[in-house]
Amino acid sequence: MEPLATPEQIRQRWPNAPDCSCEACVGTCRRPGWFLPDEVRAAADYLGLTLQQFFVRYLVVDWWKEDAVEIPLLSPGKPDEHGQIASVEFTHTFAECIFLKEGRCSIHPVKPHECKAAHHSRMGKRVGNVNHHHQVARAWMGEEGCALLREVGYDPDLFEVPLPQFEDVLAKLLGIDLKGV
Repeated sequence: MEPLATPEQIRQRWPNAPDCSCEACVGTCRRPGWFLPDEVRAAADYLGLTLQQFFVRYLVVDWWKEDAVEIPLLSPGKPDEHGQIASVEFTHTFAECIFLKEGRCSIHPVKPHECKAAHHSRMGKRVGNVNHHHQVARAWMGEEGCALLREVGYDPDLFEVPLPQFEDVLAKLLGIDLKGV
């Protein structure tokens, strides 16, 4: 895998876009953008919530799959038909980001980096052949991202295991020796 980029390096490479409320830009809100690890607490603070409260009410653990490795990260969820945060499986449906209210972002000053960088003039653009979405996911493999995931109850080490080693992780979790079976 390529080296990790820090959140600051990602922001330098993909700076905030100018504000825009055209249909193309608002349309990107249908699929929530990912936070960088150092943005999550600011969003929770903006809403007057603890990290755990913010996670339970508004976030899901999403992931990026790369070379048989799943990289977990925190992402805004989508509301289900009852307005409650939906499971991660539901986030891949056509529901809108949980923060999109009346066509505007309700956490605009602290919205996720991908949302800040999104703009109709940049749709599908790559910088130096490096996908922006990919780099945001990889930022979660750093110390701060892993610590946040643990704080909300997810062990990122369990997600970052290459698939051929899955049996070893399962055996460790269950406390059994599968090699002798």
